[in-house]
Amino acid sequence: MQYCPNQKKAIIYYVECVVRYANYSFFSNVEHDPGLYWNSSISFYNPDRLDQVLAITMDGLITKAAFGSSTTKTKTKFATGEAKINGSQQLYCFMQCTPDITENACRDCLLYALAKLQYYTHGKEWGLDYIPNCQVRYHLVPFYEVVPPPSLPPSASTENTTINTTGPPAPLQLSSGKKRKTSATFITTITLAAILVILLVIFVGNYLIMRKVKSSGEATENDNSMPSVESLQFDFGTIRDATDNFSHANKLGEGGFGPVYKVIRCILMQLQ
Repeated sequence: MQYCPNQKKAIIYYVECVVRYANYSFFSNVEHDPGLYWNSSISFYNPDRLDQVLAITMDGLITKAAFGSSTTKTKTKFATGEAKINGSQQLYCFMQCTPDITENACRDCLLYALAKLQYYTHGKEWGLDYIPNCQVRYHLVPFYEVVPPPSLPPSASTENTTINTTGPPAPLQLSSGKKRKTSATFITTITLAAILVILLVIFVGNYLIMRKVKSSGEATENDNSMPSVESLQFDFGTIRDATDNFSHANKLGEGGFGPVYKVIRCILMQLQ
């Protein structure tokens, strides 16, 4: 306050707090001046996207700060919120009103401060706007303690119910050792089957070849066999001519069936 000697009123804005005095009562009275806005000199690489997310997030926080949270039923005139811009980039937003003003006055004050902030800090990486009764601020890095939302208690209908959220069981996956064992068994089975087929083909082929050779041998043997008994029977005239009318010179001897004669060449030629 040493920078404002002999002043009837003064206000000093800090990032964490505001110090103010006056020679009149300013409680419950909404004032827009004097104000302070400040922003980064660096622009975000996608300023339009930043402005879009900032507007949506801040609009939702105004109601929460002015009228309280619908879940906690508290009215602290204070709210923070986070939103994803794109990828992993988060946006962190903050707003607050002095506790002496009404809910509607807090809402109007925040709307006025937000409009100034959006006008002066288009696409910048951070910005803030402070006026006597409220303030709004945003940044791309956390500047307050981020509290995760409280988890909802289980309802009575699902308290004793187990819900499977893991999805259907994954298909059975064989380990690499089992896969190798299965592959080796399959290859062995195919190999044995192929060998059996080859052996069967060889056996059938040999059988057919032997059968053909046997048939050819039997035919040759039949062609070279001795004449049958019937083919050796001749009429009496042929025998007489062959023995030269049973000449004593051709007689070889006698046996149990009678005399035996040798024959001349003519009968042999006839046999051929």
